[in-house]
Amino acid sequence: MQTVSVRNLAEFCCKSGSLDLRFTPAPSSLEGIEGHKAIYRRRPDNYQSEVSLVYQYQQLLCVRGRADGYDQDRHRIEEIKTYRGQLIRLPDNHRALHWAQARLYAAIYCELHGHSEIGVALVYWHVDRQQESIEEKRFSAEDLKLFLDGCVREFLKWSQQLEIAMQQRDKLLEQLTFPYPDFRSGQRDFAESVYKAVRLHKNLLIEAPTGIGKTLAALFPALKAMPSDGLDKLVFLTAKTPGRVLVQEALKKLLLDQSSILHVVEMKARDKVCEHPDLACHGDSCPLANGFYDRLGEARQAAFANAWLMADDVRDIASRFQVCPYYLAQEMLKWSDVLIADYNYWFDMSAQIYGLSKANEWHTGLLIDEAHNLLDRGRSMYSAELSRRELLAARKIHNHAGKKILERLNRRWLKIEKQWPVGVHITDSLDKELIGCLSRFVSDYSEYLTDEYEHGVLPQQHLEFYFSVIQFMGVAELFNHHFVMETEVEKTHAAIRLLNQIPAELLKERFAAAQSSVVFSGTLTPFAYFKDTLGLGEDCPVQQISSPFSAPQLDVKVITDISTRYMDRERSVESVIDIICCQLQKYPGNYLLFFSSFAYLEQVGSRLQNVVKEHRVIRQAARMSESERTQFMAAFDQKINTLGLVVLGGAFGEGVDLPGEQLIGAFILTLGLPQLNQRNEALKKNMHQVFGHGYEYAYLFPGLQKVIQAAGRVIRDVNDSGYLILIDDRFSRPNVQRLLPDWWHINNVTTQQFLNHH
Repeated sequence: MQTVSVRNLAEFCCKSGSLDLRFTPAPSSLEGIEGHKAIYRRRPDNYQSEVSLVYQYQQLLCVRGRADGYDQDRHRIEEIKTYRGQLIRLPDNHRALHWAQARLYAAIYCELHGHSEIGVALVYWHVDRQQESIEEKRFSAEDLKLFLDGCVREFLKWSQQLEIAMQQRDKLLEQLTFPYPDFRSGQRDFAESVYKAVRLHKNLLIEAPTGIGKTLAALFPALKAMPSDGLDKLVFLTAKTPGRVLVQEALKKLLLDQSSILHVVEMKARDKVCEHPDLACHGDSCPLANGFYDRLGEARQAAFANAWLMADDVRDIASRFQVCPYYLAQEMLKWSDVLIADYNYWFDMSAQIYGLSKANEWHTGLLIDEAHNLLDRGRSMYSAELSRRELLAARKIHNHAGKKILERLNRRWLKIEKQWPVGVHITDSLDKELIGCLSRFVSDYSEYLTDEYEHGVLPQQHLEFYFSVIQFMGVAELFNHHFVMETEVEKTHAAIRLLNQIPAELLKERFAAAQSSVVFSGTLTPFAYFKDTLGLGEDCPVQQISSPFSAPQLDVKVITDISTRYMDRERSVESVIDIICCQLQKYPGNYLLFFSSFAYLEQVGSRLQNVVKEHRVIRQAARMSESERTQFMAAFDQKINTLGLVVLGGAFGEGVDLPGEQLIGAFILTLGLPQLNQRNEALKKNMHQVFGHGYEYAYLFPGLQKVIQAAGRVIRDVNDSGYLILIDDRFSRPNVQRLLPDWWHINNVTTQQFLNHH
C-alpha cells in the first residue's frame, strides 16, 4: 500500500493558479513554531494539539497527516498559518490550498471518530502584531468524505502509474547487465565495493584512477541494488557540468533502448534554463509562470511518460505545455528514480533534494563524483559576505524610511572601519555588536518591506542587500570554532566575511540523511584528510583501486634545481623556457603548462611566444566564459602543435579529456600550495587544533591534490603515453614524493642533466 501525506495530497490535487516568486513578507520557521505555541496558549485545557490522523482507502492508499489542532468546545479542526503584512493580500490560490488541507484533516477526523459534521477553521496568526484572525466554515461529514475520496481517487490514478513504473523499473534493474564483455582493470573491484556499501547502508570513500570508468562502475552496482535494497532515489551529485554529461552517457550505455523505463531527471541552475531572464518570475510578468499550476498536471504526465528528462527534454515538454522548465524539472524530482544534480542540491543550506528527501522520508542513495571538490564547495556553501558598497548602493535607491534604517547600519559599519587599520584581519569570534545591529536591521527592514509590499511597490533592488544580510545571519547562527570572521578594510570601504574552514560537522548531517553515500574521485588520499574534513568519520570504509597504468606509459621528471616560489619566479623564467624548448624540440606535440598564477603565466608566456616557432601558444584568461573555454579546448583537436598555458586548479586542471595525440604531455611549474596569507594561516592553526595536522591539511595536501589532478590529463587510458615535467625543487622532497601516485617512476634531474639528456 502506498502512502501520501495530507499536505502532498492537497498540493497534488488542489494547487492551482500561477507561480509567484515575488517577495512576500514571511515569518521564519522559528517564528512559525512560536506562532503555533501562541495559539495553543490561547486555547482551553482540553484543546488537542498536533492531532495524528491516518486514513486507508480500500487497501490501496494510506493518507497520513497531523492536524494543527482540534478544539473540543467548538468541535472544530484548526489549521494554523503564520503571516506578515495584510491578510487581504494573501493570494487566492494560497488560501484555497489552505482550505483544501484543512478539509482533508477534517474529513479524516470525522471518518475516524464517527462525527456527522464538524467545524473547520483557518487560524491566521500575525507574528508581529500577535493577533489571530479566524475564518471558519461548517461541513457535513458526507461532503468532506466526498472531497477526500475525490482527491484520493485522483491521486490513485497517478500513484498506480508510479506503482506499475516501479515494478517495471525493478524488473529492468534486476536483469541489468554490464554493457561490455569485460570490466576494465580495477573496475570490477570498484563496482563490488559500491554494491556492498549500498546494500549494507554504509558510506564508502573510494579512490580510483582516471581511465577505469568510475561513473559506469558506480552507477551499475547502485542501480542493481535499488530493487532489493528498497532505494526510492539514487542521487548522482557532480561538481561541474562535464560530470553530468558523463552520467548521462553512462546511463545510456546501461539502459540501451530501455531508457523509457528508468525515470531520470537532470537539474540545472535556474538562470541556465530560464526562457525569459528579462521577466520577473510571477504570473503578471512571465507567461510561463501565469497559470503554471493549472497546466502542471498535463505537463507532469507528459514528462513522466517521457522518463528521460535531461535539460533539453524538460525544455521541450515545458514549451509544449507553456510552463516554466525549471519548476517542471523541480516537480519531477518527486517522481523520478535517478536524480542528477550539482552538490548544492544536497549539501547547501537550502538544498532542494535534501529537503524533499527529509520531508518525504525517502530512502536515498548518494553517488558523489569528483569528491575532492566537496571540501572547498562545502566551505563556500556555509560562508557569507557583506560589503559596505552593497549597503551604500541599497541606500541610494530607497525612500526616506528605508534610508533611515540603512543609515543606522551604516553608522555601525563606519565604527568597524575605524576600529581596524587598512588590511585583512581575522578573528575566531563574532562581532556581537555587529550581529545585534544586523538582527535589528532584519527586523526593522522586514517591517519596512512589509509596508512597501502592502502599497504594491517593491523594486527588486530593495531586496538584494536584505537577502545578503539574511544569508549572513543564517551563517552567523552556525558560527563556532570551525569558522573565522574576516574583516577586509580598504580606504573607503570594508567587507566582512564569515568563513567556514572545516565543514565536517555540517556535511556529516547531510551524509546521515542518506541511506548510503559513495564518495569517489581520482584523488582522495590521504584518506584520513578527507574523512576528517568531510565529516565521514574514522569508521568510514575506504578503498584504493590500483591504477591500470604502468610506469613506462608516463615519463616523469622532476627538475630539482629550479624554484618557482614567488620570490624566485623572475629568475626562473629563462631556465623554464630552456626546458620547455628542449622538450618540444625532441618531442613535439600538444602540451598543457600549469602555472601558480596568471602573473607567472604571463611572465613565461610572453617570453615563450617569441622563442617557440613550431608550436602555437594559447593562454587561459581570467574569467573565461563557457564558450571561450570550449574554444580553448578545441585548439587541441586541430593539426597544429599547441601549447596551452593555464593556471593550476582552474577550469582546465580537471574534467579535461584529451586522449592520444590531443595531449602528449604537461609541465607543472608549481607545487600548488595555497597562497601564504592571513586566511590560510588561520586555517592552518584551526586544522592543527582540531586534527593535529596544520600545514599538511591547510597547504600540502590541497596543493598536491591539484598537481595530481592536472597530471591526470596526460594519461587517459591504457593505450596512452606521455610526458610529465614537474618544475620545482620541492617536488624532490621525500615527503612530497610519497604523496604522488605509486605507479609513477620519478626521475630527479637538474636543469643541465635534463638539457644534456635531450
